[in-house]
Amino acid sequence: FISSTGPERLVFDLSSGRASRMIVATNSQIFERTGFWNRPTILAISAGLAGVAAAATLAGIFLRNRREFRETPIQGRASLVQNIQAVLWLSMLALFGVWASKAGDVAAIMYGWPGISLLLASACAIVAAFLTILTTIILPGVFRGGRRVDSWTPLRKAAYAATVLIYLGFSSLLLIWGVLTPWNG
Repeated sequence: FISSTGPERLVFDLSSGRASRMIVATNSQIFERTGFWNRPTILAISAGLAGVAAAATLAGIFLRNRREFRETPIQGRASLVQNIQAVLWLSMLALFGVWASKAGDVAAIMYGWPGISLLLASACAIVAAFLTILTTIILPGVFRGGRRVDSWTPLRKAAYAATVLIYLGFSSLLLIWGVLTPWNG
């Protein structure tokens, strides 16, 4: 598109009949269409799911009946790692909430970037993401279990697997958004 009042031009790159990016008149900026995984609503929904999964994990400690505490050694370790993950994810969400509550002060954000609460939130996310990799690796061992009386119930195994998948998806989104690489600026 050429301006009717001057020499400026807007250029659109087309991909499959849709504009995929726009180059501004000065040729100094390129605006690209946001992908599905880069949308803030997807990140917020994923954070909400991770928060609910973490809260349910910690609530399960207190709500399980005595019979459900029977577990194989690998299930016991998986449960411990999952509980640590839950605390880390909830800590990360709380610390990010503290940072977001102060985001209205533009000067503080500009001159105090990234801030201690955002760095701590990122550190919690990094450790929780590494633990998510560990829980993904030991997932088959959790399902293998042991004798029926010494193993988790099928419902608890399914809940563990769902939590692993939620955390894995959330960790992937955080990696895409740069939360797991705070040293990149």
